[in-house]
Amino acid sequence: MAFVSSSNNNSTNVTVNIAQAVNTAQVVNTALEVSTAGTQVNTTNIDNLSDAVICVFVASQPSSPQLVNKDLEQIHPDDLEEMDLRWQIVMLTMRARSLETVKLLKSQNEQLLKDFKKSELMVLGYKLGLESVEERLKFFKTNEFVYIEDIKLLKAEIEMKDIAIKELRRKLELALT
Repeated sequence: MAFVSSSNNNSTNVTVNIAQAVNTAQVVNTALEVSTAGTQVNTTNIDNLSDAVICVFVASQPSSPQLVNKDLEQIHPDDLEEMDLRWQIVMLTMRARSLETVKLLKSQNEQLLKDFKKSELMVLGYKLGLESVEERLKFFKTNEFVYIEDIKLLKAEIEMKDIAIKELRRKLELALT
């Protein structure tokens, strides 16, 4: 990360305060600080530079105790344009990757929501089925005594009909003989 601030003293000179703190934790877990304060820079060489381009340039330079006027004068406008283009490409790449990630996460979220709604419908169906079974069970339990009595009555009727059938068979055999 680099910080650049400038203030115009007059039309030909600019005071540029550059403070750079580069954290290279991924490489060697060390912090490097480069600070240049009060350096006078000719504005004719940098009047078309943006703060972002200067930051990129300073961040891309090897660590040196100070960035002097002659170093800034050696910056060619084409180099600055190239650095600006690289910066824009990096930013566009990062934006594209983040958009891809957002799209992926959005599609995964939509799929999870679909699965969740499907599960909710299945649970609702199971609950309704369970309610139906519980109602039938309750109905049969409340009418269990009636059913037992009906079964006993039907068994008695069957026994009486069996007796009647046996009696009629016996009479038929007597009549035939």
